[in-house]
Amino acid sequence: MGRLKYVAVILFFTSSFLYPEGEGYRKWFSGRESLRQDPAVTRYYTFENVKDKNSIVKDLKNSGADLLFVPYKEGDRSFEDLKVVDGRVEGKKAVRLDGGCYRGPALDIKGNSFTVSVWFRRQGPGSIPSSGGGQGGNLVCVDGWERGWGIATSYDKVNTIRFGLGHPGGSYRVTSDISVPDNLWHHF
Repeated sequence: MGRLKYVAVILFFTSSFLYPEGEGYRKWFSGRESLRQDPAVTRYYTFENVKDKNSIVKDLKNSGADLLFVPYKEGDRSFEDLKVVDGRVEGKKAVRLDGGCYRGPALDIKGNSFTVSVWFRRQGPGSIPSSGGGQGGNLVCVDGWERGWGIATSYDKVNTIRFGLGHPGGSYRVTSDISVPDNLWHHF
């Protein structure tokens, strides 16, 4: 039997109800340190130190695969929509994006298995509709619609979250039947 490899790309947006002296903060901090030390975790990102669009999001696993903000471009217009907002942990920050995104070096996944963990808070549909006319937003997208994989939210009848696996001509998707409400922190 082949070895199961885990890849954890953690986009950890930090909670206003977790105080530095409280049990919630201690659990969060302990979990963060545990993931940093776990040899099965290949990349680990938090946005707790972002100050503006020029801030580099360091990979806490020290792989050198840091993330940079890239504004959304339409023709010769550029939309720099990054906003630094209060995060999940008091005193820590998160980022709110609409059209722009963070990009980093590609990740070579060994084997057939990987794990991705994401904390996110939706605050309404994005201002840029998808090519299919739907509204939602990518949380994590690797290598695009036809070759890679992605996790996205959608604003439809149920307001769901979906995982897509690319193939030529489109994407295979698995969609949750559980609603993902706005303005609450969710863990996927």
